Amino acid sequence: MKNKKGQVLVGVIVLLVILAIIIPTMVKYVQNEARWSVKQGQNTNAFQLAESAVDRGYQKIAESTSTWEDIQNGIPQAGFSFDTEYSDMSGGTYAISLTSGPESGEVTVLTVGRDKQKKETRALKVVYSKGDVNSAMYANGIAASGGVVIEWGPMKSLGSIVLTGASDVEYPRKYAVGSITGWPSISPCTDNLENWAYNCSPGVPPPPSIYLKGYEDEAKATKCPTANPFKFPNTASPAGSCYFPGNTSFNGTTMTSSGTVYVNGNLSVNNGFLYGNLIVTGNLGFTGNGAGQYHIPTAGAVAPFTGGIPELAWKEYMKLDTAASDEYYGDIGFQTVNSTDFWFKSGGATPAKSVGIKTNPAVRGFVYCAGALSSTGAANFHGVVYSPSGISGLGGNSYIFYDDNVAKAILTDTIYPSRVSWLDSKQPWPAGLP
Repeated sequence: MKNKKGQVLVGVIVLLVILAIIIPTMVKYVQNEARWSVKQGQNTNAFQLAESAVDRGYQKIAESTSTWEDIQNGIPQAGFSFDTEYSDMSGGTYAISLTSGPESGEVTVLTVGRDKQKKETRALKVVYSKGDVNSAMYANGIAASGGVVIEWGPMKSLGSIVLTGASDVEYPRKYAVGSITGWPSISPCTDNLENWAYNCSPGVPPPPSIYLKGYEDEAKATKCPTANPFKFPNTASPAGSCYFPGNTSFNGTTMTSSGTVYVNGNLSVNNGFLYGNLIVTGNLGFTGNGAGQYHIPTAGAVAPFTGGIPELAWKEYMKLDTAASDEYYGDIGFQTVNSTDFWFKSGGATPAKSVGIKTNPAVRGFVYCAGALSSTGAANFHGVVYSPSGISGLGGNSYIFYDDNVAKAILTDTIYPSRVSWLDSKQPWPAGLP
């Protein structure tokens, strides 16, 4: 009997020892769990505040083109230079910084959120581009045929894209709100490499409103001589300027320096070379050939015509790009383009694709056509082609080479910033704020 009582006593003692170990551990776990839950809640609040700050920063950079340009030029924006603590959201406060970069034509929105106990902070770094006509060709609908080839930049259409002939190839990337007819015959959005359609991510941005008054003023201040070798018609107003108040024709017309030509009506172009911005409020038709000859990057040129092949041009050729060179114009290897010297030329031997092309642009710069745009010859373009009414007569043997610097310099009334990247940041709460 005594042995049984002793065994029970030992068991009770062992149980008490176990409980003495477990209970404090459980109490500590519960306490830590409570602290972790509070900390997680505070961290979540801080993150949500940082996200709200990004939205507020976006609204600021999309406020107007002048605001965007001010940020690009390094002009601080009141309330958006980590100089203001915003408390309009429940759960805490946040601060915002808007700066230019990291690349040309981009703006960085850096935000920090802090919970109301001031225990947790979270920061976000979001980069936006201007997000307007950042493509080789942008229109309300695109129909390309014959020998038309688009290089170095995507095609974007608010309608459909119809490709036949040499245009029906696996490059560049294609974005359309409607359908894409042409290469390849597969469903859209399959591999994010070539045939993107039906507003697949990142989709087609809203149509930008071109600042026509700004271009009109530029054209009136640009000189367009009528004498050789320029050969501009004598119908400009003011006389000798590049503003033409009605329908006109250019025959062998040549510009030797960049400027803006504005035609308030229809324009037909036969041969020659235009350098800068070509703004046409009516129909625009090209026949014949181009006459431009130059190297890119271009030494001594005026911005935005100083750059070379777009650094990310290889993204248009991901279905065919390998370690070999010369698979597309400017190709010097896998995901690498010739950034040092590519040239547009005439005469002589045909160069390797990596170093040049035996063709002459008819326009180097921004082409805007409010009416119908057509091309039946070998008029090549280097820059950006934008037609809000659509492109239905693009044929012949034309090339369109994209220039991202030209795209970034386009004057617009409205701005629709496009997100380039979204990252967590280790940015602390600004030292100058309470």
